[in-house]
Amino acid sequence: MTHPVKLRFQRELKEHRVTIEWKGALWRSVRNDLSIGDLLSTMKGYGPMEIIEFVKPGHWRGRMSLGYAEKGCREVTLLELVIHGEKRQGKGRQALRWLKRTFNAELYAQDFGAGQLADGLEGSFPFWMKMFREGLLEGVEGEICSLHRGMSDREIDEMEEKVKRFIAAQESESKRT
Repeated sequence: MTHPVKLRFQRELKEHRVTIEWKGALWRSVRNDLSIGDLLSTMKGYGPMEIIEFVKPGHWRGRMSLGYAEKGCREVTLLELVIHGEKRQGKGRQALRWLKRTFNAELYAQDFGAGQLADGLEGSFPFWMKMFREGLLEGVEGEICSLHRGMSDREIDEMEEKVKRFIAAQESESKRT
């Protein structure tokens, strides 16, 4: 099945970024010098690794890196995912399934790091853990957490506890200051 590609041009402070409409979403590279052809090649799996922003209007938006893993399969690493709307129940899971289906790729989540966890993003950790345990994510990687397929249940539980202890310590520290 062919999906039509609609091209849109947006001007941002004397810089041009190409935005394409593809498979029901808007996509653009964070780099300003990427041509239409380069962006389309990357989206279809023939270009180099790129950081891509996406918006599925009324549903979600995010940032991801798109490239190839060592095994030769596509790899999507979510750097940001924001769900829109009042009733968000199940939309995060739906977004992950949509990305996997759209790119036929292994899906990873980037850990937000210690500083950002302390600034209030700790609420998303249970979601990423649940998605990893359900098999929607191949891994969660970053400064605080490193989960990947092949880990034993015990190792996964230990990593989850480590992150929970870190979050609790951050919350305790913020209450003291």
